[in-house]
Amino acid sequence: MDDSKTYKLMCQMAVKAHPETFYRDSFDSHDYTFKVDGNDVLWPLFRQDQLQEMVAPESKETELYPIAKLLNGFFDFTKAYKFGEHPPTMEQLWLAFVTKEKHGKVWTGTEWKEER
Repeated sequence: MDDSKTYKLMCQMAVKAHPETFYRDSFDSHDYTFKVDGNDVLWPLFRQDQLQEMVAPESKETELYPIAKLLNGFFDFTKAYKFGEHPPTMEQLWLAFVTKEKHGKVWTGTEWKEER
């Protein structure tokens, strides 16, 4: 599980920018959360499976094509992803993919911006 400063910032900014997609009003024992210094607000630290569910197509459990199509889209996204100084973790990549697919935004290193 990625608990890096970068991923925490990505999660926090995603919730702020798009609460309709990322906001969690309650957490269970399987959820990861973090607090920002000086604030009692719990921010979600998304697991990879939670991120995948956000973009998973509606399908029957036995139908593999929609899942293959999702993974193909993710693969194409990762080929075009602009790596910074450090390669991203899988959670960072999936969060970036979800945000791109649902809101057309990319991570700049400090915030989510509309892709040009």
